[in-house]
Order: sequence, then structure tokens, then C-alpha cells
Amino acid sequence: MGCDPVSLFQALGDETRYAIVEKLYRDGPTACGDFGLDCPAATLSHHFKVLLNANLIRREIAGNKRINFLNREAIESAFPDFFDSILGGPRKKRPHLSRSTR
Repeated sequence: MGCDPVSLFQALGDETRYAIVEKLYRDGPTACGDFGLDCPAATLSHHFKVLLNANLIRREIAGNKRINFLNREAIESAFPDFFDSILGGPRKKRPHLSRSTR
């Protein structure tokens, strides 16, 4: 899979998908059920599929868990410092916007 900038930004344009990528950036590999997002399973599945198709994340199976990883090497080989630029610097915790503040 290539690294299409339009697909990357379209995938990150959704608040839930951005939150998934941000958590992976901040906390490292995370199982699908450990993101703490308030979404139905089918909706989360859709968001993960979009991120996988955009090549932003990759997934490994570990027993009965699906572990998600940032696809840092692939993305940053095409766009150096992409994640640091988009997410505000090396592993900084950024506040999430709540729906009430938008």
C-alpha cells in the first residue's frame, strides 16, 4: 500500500479516527477494545478499516486480540516527521475537544 496524502488527511479529518491515531502516537500499540471510545462496535470497526486502508495504522493478531500500531515507518518514509507535525511534537499529550466545546 502506498501513502496517498489525500487519503491520510481524509482519514484524519474525522474526530474519532484522529483520536485513535493520537492514542497510538501517545501510548503505543493498543488493542481494539482498549481505546475507551464511546462508539458502537460496528462504527469503530469502520473507523479502523478507514485507518488501515489509508495505511496510517497496521494490525497484528495476538491470541484473541487485534493490536493496532501506528504505521510510522511507512508514513514517515514518504512524509518525514508526519506524526510529530500533525500531533504536535514528540509524544506530547494534546487535549481532546469535547463535543460541547465545538
